[in-house]
Amino acid sequence: MNSIKDLREQINQIDHEIIKKLHKRFEIVKKIGFLKKESEQEVFDSIREDELFDLYDKWSKELDLDTDLIKKIFREIMNKSQEEQL
Repeated sequence: MNSIKDLREQINQIDHEIIKKLHKRFEIVKKIGFLKKESEQEVFDSIREDELFDLYDKWSKELDLDTDLIKKIFREIMNKSQEEQL
């Protein structure tokens, strides 16, 4: 049986991986922002955003997660991503 300490360490490791993935995501976002500026595209892309939120909805349902919570989390990530592209 796992102890609370062991389980918390697992959470810490998962959180660390999430933060590393977010770092990588924002590096890619900055590259996209650069390419958008070069081609004079708008930062906000409503079609892309709709596609992403459809995916988030699908993936969270597949894993039986709270879809509203997942969408709120990704809304924050996407807001920051748009800021990074300005």
